[in-house]
Amino acid sequence: MMQFDEVRQLLSQRKKIVLTNHNNPDGDAMGSALGLCHFLRKLDHEVEVVVPTNYHESLHWLPGNEEVIVAETQLQKAIDLVKDADIVFSLDYNGLDRISFVGKTIEACNAVKIMIDHHLEPENFADYALHDTKSSSTVELVYDFIGMMGGKEMIDVDIATCIYTGLISDTGRFKHALFTRKPFDIAADLYERGIDPTEISRQIFDSFQEKELRFNCYCISQKMTMLMEHHTAYITIDQADMDQFGIDYKTFESGALLAQGMSIRGIKMLVLFIERGGPVKISFRSRGDVNVRDFANRHFDGGGHKNASGGRSDVNVAETVEKFLSVLPELHSSLQEV
Repeated sequence: MMQFDEVRQLLSQRKKIVLTNHNNPDGDAMGSALGLCHFLRKLDHEVEVVVPTNYHESLHWLPGNEEVIVAETQLQKAIDLVKDADIVFSLDYNGLDRISFVGKTIEACNAVKIMIDHHLEPENFADYALHDTKSSSTVELVYDFIGMMGGKEMIDVDIATCIYTGLISDTGRFKHALFTRKPFDIAADLYERGIDPTEISRQIFDSFQEKELRFNCYCISQKMTMLMEHHTAYITIDQADMDQFGIDYKTFESGALLAQGMSIRGIKMLVLFIERGGPVKISFRSRGDVNVRDFANRHFDGGGHKNASGGRSDVNVAETVEKFLSVLPELHSSLQEV
């Protein structure tokens, strides 16, 4: 648990602070980093946001995005900033392997390490941690952190916009399983601080390029297999598919594709397999009591949330799908429940 008095004391004097998040950062990761960045700068700290890889352009409009350091294109600058930092925040990830080449620099640096995250089974690398698996998102915890630091009244429209972005991204516009009313209360407070929910939603969910929509339609129509006896569907994508539509894997936003698949009546689980050279990346989505987190952990070196998890496979996509089909009956009973 975080010792808030110690952290408040730590932040009482000007510090060099680096905020980091995970590979291929999503709305929650970028909302957390940029929202916290704006707050800490209000406290007169010297703050930089360092992300390991690039991210989808639907997040490039966020306040402060133009100053983000992307390590895969500015590696030495990213490493130097981490090495020189007094404090490093780890946001929306709980293991240093989630941040690729930057992780080893964080592990070796002398900075105080603070983790804010809501994923299961955190590694013990941070000096302080604000961690709650029942939180809807990491931005919910950033909002709590700001309050615990006595800064709630400092939340302006830029901070509020970043937090709301993460909130609706990780909850799927409040569609995913929520444990409490708290995300709605936070959203109401952010609204009172001047955010434009309609415009934020449009920027995140309604600003895809034509080629991305055509690619998603192609995946649904040509690359999806239905297993209705298991109320399951799966999609396989390889590099040739992406090249055909000019899709860059590094900035590919799979959330819309996964949401489309999960919107099919009768589907309780959707699995996306992406082969691009190297390990096959796997994304699981489910609803209700279909626990894809444990399933991914058992069979595909993965984890995440009960209804939204990831995994990987070191064999090709055909063999990976074959393995998936062989273990799928484990979930049959939960997939049959109404």
